[in-house]
Amino acid sequence: MRITERRLRRMISNIISEMSPMLSRNEMVGHEMSSFMDKAVECCRMPIYHLFDMCAQICSQNPDQAIHCAELCICACRGDKEGCCRCLSEICKCSHCAQICADCCGC
Repeated sequence: MRITERRLRRMISNIISEMSPMLSRNEMVGHEMSSFMDKAVECCRMPIYHLFDMCAQICSQNPDQAIHCAELCICACRGDKEGCCRCLSEICKCSHCAQICADCCGC
Protein backbone atom coordinates (compact mmCIF):
# COMPACT_ATOMS: atom_id res chain seq x y z
CA MET A 1 0.00 0.00 0.00
CA ARG A 2 1.33 3.38 -0.98
CA ILE A 3 0.64 6.57 0.87
CA THR A 4 0.64 9.91 -0.82
CA GLU A 5 2.77 12.73 0.47
CA ARG A 6 -0.34 14.83 1.09
CA ARG A 7 -1.93 12.12 3.24
CA LEU A 8 1.31 11.61 5.16
CA ARG A 9 1.54 15.35 5.88
CA ARG A 10 -2.07 15.37 7.06
CA MET A 11 -1.44 12.39 9.36
CA ILE A 12 1.65 14.04 10.85
CA SER A 13 -0.26 17.28 11.34
CA ASN A 14 -3.09 15.44 13.10
CA ILE A 15 -0.68 13.61 15.39
CA ILE A 16 1.08 16.87 16.30
CA SER A 17 -2.21 18.59 17.10
CA GLU A 18 -3.33 15.64 19.22
CA MET A 19 -0.03 15.65 21.11
CA SER A 20 0.07 19.42 21.61
CA PRO A 21 -1.91 19.53 24.89
CA MET A 22 0.26 16.77 26.35
CA LEU A 23 3.45 18.53 25.33
CA SER A 24 2.45 21.84 26.90
CA ARG A 25 1.40 20.03 30.10
CA ASN A 26 4.82 18.30 30.26
CA GLU A 27 6.58 21.63 29.73
CA MET A 28 4.64 23.10 32.65
CA VAL A 29 5.53 20.15 34.89
CA GLY A 30 9.16 20.49 33.80
CA HIS A 31 9.12 24.20 34.65
CA GLU A 32 7.56 23.53 38.07
CA MET A 33 10.14 20.87 38.85
CA SER A 34 12.88 23.28 37.77
CA SER A 35 11.72 25.85 40.33
CA PHE A 36 11.54 23.12 43.00
CA MET A 37 15.06 22.06 42.06
CA ASP A 38 16.29 25.60 42.75
CA LYS A 39 14.63 25.41 46.16
CA ALA A 40 16.04 21.92 46.72
CA VAL A 41 19.57 23.18 46.08
CA GLU A 42 19.00 25.95 48.61
CA CYS A 43 17.70 23.43 51.18
CA CYS A 44 20.85 21.35 50.74
CA ARG A 45 23.02 24.45 51.21
CA MET A 46 21.01 25.83 54.14
CA PRO A 47 22.50 25.39 57.63
CA ILE A 48 20.70 22.49 59.27
CA TYR A 49 19.30 24.60 62.10
CA HIS A 50 17.68 26.94 59.53
CA LEU A 51 16.19 23.95 57.74
CA PHE A 52 14.80 22.57 61.03
CA ASP A 53 13.40 26.00 61.89
CA MET A 54 11.72 26.24 58.48
CA CYS A 55 10.21 22.78 58.92
CA ALA A 56 9.00 23.65 62.43
CA GLN A 57 7.23 26.71 61.01
CA ILE A 58 5.69 24.62 58.24
CA CYS A 59 4.50 21.95 60.67
CA SER A 60 2.97 24.54 62.99
CA GLN A 61 1.13 26.01 60.00
CA ASN A 62 0.05 22.65 58.58
CA PRO A 63 0.67 19.52 60.71
CA ASP A 64 -0.14 17.29 57.72
CA GLN A 65 3.21 18.33 56.23
CA ALA A 66 5.24 16.70 59.02
CA ILE A 67 6.15 13.59 57.02
CA HIS A 68 7.24 15.67 54.03
CA CYS A 69 9.30 17.96 56.27
CA ALA A 70 11.00 15.01 57.96
CA GLU A 71 11.84 13.52 54.59
CA LEU A 72 13.03 16.93 53.36
CA CYS A 73 15.48 17.14 56.26
CA ILE A 74 16.76 13.62 55.59
CA CYS A 75 17.20 14.30 51.88
CA ALA A 76 18.88 17.67 52.49
CA CYS A 77 21.34 16.11 54.94
CA ARG A 78 22.20 13.47 52.33
CA GLY A 79 22.48 16.09 49.57
CA ASP A 80 19.67 14.33 47.67
CA LYS A 81 18.36 17.20 45.54
CA GLU A 82 15.82 15.03 43.71
CA GLY A 83 14.40 13.81 47.02
CA CYS A 84 14.21 17.40 48.29
CA CYS A 85 12.46 18.37 45.08
CA ARG A 86 9.78 15.70 45.61
CA CYS A 87 9.23 16.81 49.21
CA LEU A 88 9.04 20.47 48.26
CA SER A 89 6.52 19.74 45.53
CA GLU A 90 4.24 18.27 48.22
CA ILE A 91 4.94 20.95 50.81
CA CYS A 92 4.35 23.78 48.35
CA LYS A 93 0.87 22.53 47.48
CA CYS A 94 -0.14 24.49 50.58
CA SER A 95 0.20 28.19 49.76
CA HIS A 96 1.02 29.11 53.38
CA CYS A 97 3.77 26.49 53.52
CA ALA A 98 5.11 27.62 50.15
CA GLN A 99 5.36 31.15 51.53
CA ILE A 100 7.26 29.92 54.57
CA CYS A 101 9.73 28.16 52.24
CA ALA A 102 10.13 31.29 50.17
CA ASP A 103 10.71 33.44 53.27
CA CYS A 104 13.25 31.03 54.74
CA CYS A 105 15.37 30.26 51.71
CA GLY A 106 14.78 33.37 49.64
CA CYS A 107 13.69 31.45 46.55
